[in-house]
Amino acid sequence: MNAREELAHDIAAALDESSEEYGGYSDTKSVSWATLDGKWDLRETADHLLKAGYRKPRIITTTEERNALPDMTVVRSSNGVIWERYKDPDGIRDHWAQPTASVTGFPSLPATVLYTPEELS
Repeated sequence: MNAREELAHDIAAALDESSEEYGGYSDTKSVSWATLDGKWDLRETADHLLKAGYRKPRIITTTEERNALPDMTVVRSSNGVIWERYKDPDGIRDHWAQPTASVTGFPSLPATVLYTPEELS
């Protein structure tokens, strides 16, 4: 399932959940999971959100995944602390640090990837 389909499914699930738990929207006229009241295609809604910059957060759960992240990656650890990876081109220095403190170590897992340099391209 691609990002568009996954997001459309998530929107549909959220609408279904809100109708049951909070008295929210109830879609009684749907022709399929992806169509709301026979008028609005949730896949088009997903396209709009993706174009606006929405990305599902990436969660890393293993040290291998953490070690594979590139220099300047920023993560939020399982205990809520922000960490940034610093890696010298020569490979001599490779560590994680808290940008607002003089603390080095490793982010606790699972961690949410907030930024990777390739997101700029």
